[in-house]
Amino acid sequence: MIAFTATIDECCTRRITLVAHDRPSAERALRRRLQGRNYKMLDLDVAGAGTGPDARAEVLAHLCSAPFLPLDGHEATVIDWLIAMAKVAGSAEDLAHQNAAMAHAGIRYRPDGIAVATSAVIPFLADVFIGTAWSNGGWGRVISAQPGAIRRNMTFAGQRARAVVLPHAAFPALANRSATDVAVVFRSHRQHAG
Repeated sequence: MIAFTATIDECCTRRITLVAHDRPSAERALRRRLQGRNYKMLDLDVAGAGTGPDARAEVLAHLCSAPFLPLDGHEATVIDWLIAMAKVAGSAEDLAHQNAAMAHAGIRYRPDGIAVATSAVIPFLADVFIGTAWSNGGWGRVISAQPGAIRRNMTFAGQRARAVVLPHAAFPALANRSATDVAVVFRSHRQHAG
């Protein structure tokens, strides 16, 4: 069930929360509830953070922009690391090394997609989403609704967690961001760290 919030205009504007399976059901429930009244519905939105396309895009954008470990001494975000991982996906050794680093973030690059932990047991993810509409594991509910998401039980840096594997296409920033020499930067980072 999804909670919807309707904004209506009677003699004054007020919000009504309805619980329904989908938008058409929410509209029918609103008509039944206000039957016989003269009203005009101004909007009907999923209440709270929701799991619609906008919320899914916002959650992934928020995650991708989160600061993570530096690459070659430069500040880097989660998307910078995902781009680096895409660049070295053909090298099992490089990919394994990057996956080991990203495991602390509750993220793993896989041939079939990007795995993201969906529970708050991963401190990095809990910190990334603290103070947002997706805190306390709420990001998991949102990204689990992503088309093509596959739920899995996984281990991230020794921590067992529920996760979803999202198709690579769910991360358009991977294709849209410049990743010039990211693989070289990563190899340089690994040599300095090792």
